[in-house]
Amino acid sequence: MHIKLIVNSFPSASETFLFNLVTGLQAKGHRVSVCATSASKHLDLYKSRMNEWSGEIDVMPFTHVGIQKWMGILSVLISHLNLFIQYSKRKGFKQGILHTLYDVYLSKNNPDIVHFAYSGIGVNFLEILPSLKHKRIKLITSCRGSAEKVRPIVEPKRKQELSKLFEYCDGIHCVSLDMLLGLKKYGLDENKSFVNFPSVNVDYFKRDTQYEVRKNTRIKLVTTGRLHFQKGYVYALNAIKQVLDAGYDIEYKIIGDGPDLHMLQYMIHELGLEKEVILTGKVSSTEVKKILLESDIFILPSLYEGIANAALEAMALQLPLITTRSGGMAEVIENEVNGIIVERFDSNAIANAIIKLIQNPSLRLAISEESRKVIEEKFNIEYQLKIFEKNYLKLCSKD
Repeated sequence: MHIKLIVNSFPSASETFLFNLVTGLQAKGHRVSVCATSASKHLDLYKSRMNEWSGEIDVMPFTHVGIQKWMGILSVLISHLNLFIQYSKRKGFKQGILHTLYDVYLSKNNPDIVHFAYSGIGVNFLEILPSLKHKRIKLITSCRGSAEKVRPIVEPKRKQELSKLFEYCDGIHCVSLDMLLGLKKYGLDENKSFVNFPSVNVDYFKRDTQYEVRKNTRIKLVTTGRLHFQKGYVYALNAIKQVLDAGYDIEYKIIGDGPDLHMLQYMIHELGLEKEVILTGKVSSTEVKKILLESDIFILPSLYEGIANAALEAMALQLPLITTRSGGMAEVIENEVNGIIVERFDSNAIANAIIKLIQNPSLRLAISEESRKVIEEKFNIEYQLKIFEKNYLKLCSKD
């Protein structure tokens, strides 16, 4: 099969799971290409891994600058003049240019499957989906979190857009059962839908030695994720303050970058946490793994999630996890067995969970062991690839 993945940019610092998907599918003998709406700014973070994948990355020409941009656009329009005329008649001259470019680049080299990595991306291409279907290309979208949990609330028109996207798509991938059930109110057809949990490369995210409870030393806490209100850092920082006020010696690293950076810097200052809280910014996947291995506890204070890849990676490395009951995380965690799960918006509960793990080394060790087991059994990348491959083949066989 030729599978084309549609993304915002590729590779991306915060989307290692998409890189794992394309490399995994290629290793299974499929042709995998990527179409991005903007060029990657994170190629330097993937230097050590780019040799794992030999597929092509197409960046749509209108995201370039200078003369190459206009030459690229003109070349596409001349080569597909009839298509441009059709779109211009329906949508006007400017939109006609845009939709022609979308159509050409998404259908380039005749893919069997076009897979929108996020439903928010799929919504941006609604106008060209009928044309792709006319070309007998099978369409899949993935539903992962914010595009389905938040956007329909703050942008009412997104409800109709999601319904239209689900109508056009031949398959809808949901990262959790919670996601699938929640989307039925937007017209999701269960017969076209399937759950495929996020996954982890268990060979890469693996310790050389077993997790140990370090004694008489500062407890190192860590979170990996975009600096965005979704991740609930406000509640984590308030919890850190409570744990410090209770007399515990802790350090908290937040790995990532995002729009809420200044707000978090201000909050850290106002709470007097400059010595205990470290904002690392963006780092490579190699550095992320190094920091995780040096840490004692992983915190996921999110307000909403599909299922957080960052949490699964930490669990694969046997880090005891404290998470909120956000989205599909309750499908991952059995409380005090393979992690601790608390209610959202509750700094006190996060603080109490941190203190519980500090005070109970045996509980930390037990959770550490069970964490790795559940990842190997349910969230292994090989298992995820098989489910994607099965559903791709199922769609292709319908013709």
